[in-house]
Amino acid sequence: MKYPLIAAVSAMLLLTGCALFNAEIPADEKPDFSADSAVTPGTESAVADESPAQKSDDAPEIEIPSIDGIGENDPPPFSYHKDFEPVESSEEPETAESTETTASENGAQTSVTTAAADAPDEEPAGIAVQAAELICETAAGKASLFGLEPEPDPEGVPLLLPDTVNGSPLTAVSEYGFLDEPYAGRLRLPQSVTQLGDHAFRASGVQNLRVMSAAEWHAGNFVFSACKALESVELRGVTASFGDYCFADSAAAAVNCTECSLSFRDHCFESMPALTQVIFQGNADFGEGCFRNCRSLVTVQLSGGAISLGESFCSSTSVKTVSISDCTGTADDLVCADCTALEQFNCGEGITAFGYGVCSGCRNLKEAVLPASLTAIGEDCFAGCPDLTIIAPEGAFALQYAKAHGIRTRIQTTKKT
Repeated sequence: MKYPLIAAVSAMLLLTGCALFNAEIPADEKPDFSADSAVTPGTESAVADESPAQKSDDAPEIEIPSIDGIGENDPPPFSYHKDFEPVESSEEPETAESTETTASENGAQTSVTTAAADAPDEEPAGIAVQAAELICETAAGKASLFGLEPEPDPEGVPLLLPDTVNGSPLTAVSEYGFLDEPYAGRLRLPQSVTQLGDHAFRASGVQNLRVMSAAEWHAGNFVFSACKALESVELRGVTASFGDYCFADSAAAAVNCTECSLSFRDHCFESMPALTQVIFQGNADFGEGCFRNCRSLVTVQLSGGAISLGESFCSSTSVKTVSISDCTGTADDLVCADCTALEQFNCGEGITAFGYGVCSGCRNLKEAVLPASLTAIGEDCFAGCPDLTIIAPEGAFALQYAKAHGIRTRIQTTKKT
């Protein structure tokens, strides 16, 4: 019953339309709907242009938006309803992109492409580690950290350790706490931690050590030794001590200490193959062999504090320049012995004594600038330095020493301002 009814209604509508059509349009102006007059697809505009006079002056003109660039079988980018208002299709719009061009330092052009959509959230500062994940021991109201449970993945955002554990301040990392742990590079210790036990991070994944605190700080023996991922050591405004072999055989390329008061035990930085630069500003006490056998070390700068040097740079065969300025103290035995690449040794006012063989075996040493404050020079201090010239202020003890040992001299002059 449904389909005959629909057919009947359709027939009535068709008859009504035909009646209206015949009533409103004169017979001689009726369009020809015969097969011979069918319009070929793609020729509609040509047919319309051929008979402009046939348009009714009263008939409203309807402009249908054109769809350019669409193939015969391509779906339209949007559909139309009866009022010709565009309806967005379900296809995902392409992400708009913009290209920004910047000039590099050498003049070359570098293209940087950025999405015009909302920028992703910035990487979080880190994940707060909960006290329940810490393996700790509490004694005398202070907590000491032994490790994390469960162990985190080596890769990821920093892990922010809490200041307190069950009401007790976290003040120390225990001996062997993170020995050989690759995830240790993600740890961020709170400022409350001031003690690192022996071997605490030995051979672990630590990448950088940065301590910026006025509190006294202590690291035991072998704490960061053999850390092959360690890149740099930076200390600022710190009073700290570091035990024997603390950084030995690690991969750090630079050690920078500013406004510090530091004590380094024996062999603290020994055999660091990538270390190229050492800069210390402040008080520093260096134990025996502190930088021994650092074969890539090129520059040493010590300034602005009381220092004590003992065989510190012995056998570091790449060191070319040692500069000591505005310091007080002494250079003990064999400080730069057998630094075969050393060319310049500059020591400013304040240093009072050189020990035995300070620069012995430095066969490429060309100049040693020595202060008037230097009043004692040990035996064989510059033995094996055939091309050396000692430069010192007029009347300085260093000039007398040089003449007594057959070393060339030059009077240091002060530039007038």
